[in-house]
Amino acid sequence: MQEDAELVRLWENQKISLENLVRRQHQAMTNMRKILADSEEMHGKMVLELEEEKAKNVTTKGTLMIRDCRQIILSSIYLKS
Repeated sequence: MQEDAELVRLWENQKISLENLVRRQHQAMTNMRKILADSEEMHGKMVLELEEEKAKNVTTKGTLMIRDCRQIILSSIYLKS
């Protein structure tokens, strides 16, 4: 009888320990999901910023190339005259 009571107490303690473990794992999983979602959002914003910066650089380089070509053409015209 006493052995049965001890086994029941042991099982109950194990059950409580497992329930606590499951609860902690669930909290950790929820926290990791939030961290992952925040990280994805941050990286998405960073990609957009980099794409915008790249577009600005392409436009700037194109404008500079046009200016350089214009100067070359003008200087060649003035040299011929």
